[in-house]
Amino acid sequence: MTDVMTKAEKQILAEIFPHWEKYTLQAADLQTDFFESGGDSLSAINMIVELQKNFSIEISLEQFMRTPTLIFLLSKTKSWNKVS
Repeated sequence: MTDVMTKAEKQILAEIFPHWEKYTLQAADLQTDFFESGGDSLSAINMIVELQKNFSIEISLEQFMRTPTLIFLLSKTKSWNKVS
């Protein structure tokens, strides 16, 4: 992922961020660790379920726990299609 985000990436991030923010206690940037910012494993599960409901994405808790960042979620967006 480059330092410059495309318009599409910014839009997807804007859609992902409220799910992230709901389960963490601190402000986040793309590299912020979900767990270090106040999220826990139950919150991660809930957030992943929400993302699966709102987007056609398959991501496991194990995958997210290895790289618990917004940039990881954004990197998965290349295969996402918003569920209408």
